[in-house]
Amino acid sequence: MDRNVALVARLSGRERKRLEDLVQVFLAEKDLEGCGGLELTDEIRVTVATSACILLLGLNHDLYRSVQSVLIYPSTVRPPERPLGAFEVRTQVSPIHPLLGEAHLGGPVIVVWDAAKRNCRHPENGHNVVFHEFAHKLDMLDGRVDGTPPLRGSAKLARWAQVCSAAYLELKQKAERGQHSFMDSYGAHSEAEFFAVATEAFFDQPAHLQHEQPALYEVLCDFYKQDPLKWGGPDPSESPPPSPSRSRLVPLDWMRGLVMVLMSIDHASDAFNAGRLFSDSARAAHPGMALPAAQFLTRWVTHLCAPTFVFLAGTAVALSVEHRLARGETPHSVDRYLLQRGLLIAALDPLWMTWGFTWGRIWLLQVLYAIGTSLMLMALLRRLSIPWLVGTSLGLMLGTEALIGVLSTTYGSHTPLVVGLLLSGMRRGSFVVAYPTIPWLAIMM
Repeated sequence: MDRNVALVARLSGRERKRLEDLVQVFLAEKDLEGCGGLELTDEIRVTVATSACILLLGLNHDLYRSVQSVLIYPSTVRPPERPLGAFEVRTQVSPIHPLLGEAHLGGPVIVVWDAAKRNCRHPENGHNVVFHEFAHKLDMLDGRVDGTPPLRGSAKLARWAQVCSAAYLELKQKAERGQHSFMDSYGAHSEAEFFAVATEAFFDQPAHLQHEQPALYEVLCDFYKQDPLKWGGPDPSESPPPSPSRSRLVPLDWMRGLVMVLMSIDHASDAFNAGRLFSDSARAAHPGMALPAAQFLTRWVTHLCAPTFVFLAGTAVALSVEHRLARGETPHSVDRYLLQRGLLIAALDPLWMTWGFTWGRIWLLQVLYAIGTSLMLMALLRRLSIPWLVGTSLGLMLGTEALIGVLSTTYGSHTPLVVGLLLSGMRRGSFVVAYPTIPWLAIMM
């Protein structure tokens, strides 16, 4: 509970005891099933139950009476169609590809474990698939999926309709105009999705929601009979955006700093040693050759610049893909993003660098070309498991030089264009491939 559900740390002792009681009742009453090969563990059961019960801290646990089972899948998959019961109506309330969660009117709740675990550990991101789907189940209590849960009294119902309609229309208009909004634009799909998205924001980022939509925050406090800003501990969204200690990866920041230092040294060295660019190169090294420390620190060390830069680009791909899938984007959308971004970056070398640095006299394909083409290939390779990615990367690193040697013996100075672009690099007149794709793809992976 404490390790996986970050919001628990904000609860007072009384609130935590109430949550523990709710979780025990939930686990006793509900049937949690591992699907798609997922082996259900206590960690999974407690994490999902804890998140679901946070919504009930101020409510009666009986409000989940329509939840008989919770189906938990390991990752973003499309579950097989399930036959409906005689009186059951299926309502899809979350993105289908990939499936992060789904709530059925009169049926089970479906959640994806890797997304649920990530969401519960990082409330500062404002997404929680468990909150989202169980908010739908609260909405369905009156037999309708309309974004209005059961409310007592006409005054409360009128206030809810007034506030939520205005906030929903505002979000919908921003989404249609492509404007940024604090709340997830997926809430603009329907009133039902708006209530579920608003619930995520209410519990995960209460300070943000209160600042941006005070009236909406007020009616949600009234419905859920609790105020997350008044829980016993600190609010993770108190000082938006999230603090570096929670959201930044310090080793990556150090690598970014390192690559900036290396690039500064590299460019300064090129400026002051332009005539020795190739003679003062690692290519000229041989066993036993003396290497002054000053020369190493001002020239040779910069050979680490491009590998570090490309490695960081690969790290950015992994983080970006994870974030986009967590937001509910489809795998095809993520692939399209990688292909488009890769094509744009690769095109910068011939269209910008060539004209900016040589006025078109030499057509250069350098590090931007390598990063861009590697990004496009990662649209396919990102589907490999981590062991396969590591193995393929090491295989390319270890085998590329040997293969280049074989090809050099075979073709001599007449390197085929495809081989030059992908593997060995080449120079034909004014056309230079300095950074072929595959060796740099191995580093990106």
